[in-house]
Amino acid sequence: MISPFGKGEKGLDSPGTGIGLYLVQTLLDQYGGDVWVADNDPEGAVFVVELPIVE
Repeated sequence: MISPFGKGEKGLDSPGTGIGLYLVQTLLDQYGGDVWVADNDPEGAVFVVELPIVE
């Protein structure tokens, strides 16, 4: 799977390094989880992190 969160990618006005969501995606790939962006109407975004339940 190709990650939607590429290493070094960041928003236009972001002071960050662009590595945070890339690291989250990398870790979740290792543990069988997922991360995606959902709309937060009327403005903004929500980053959803999902991990499998261990029995």
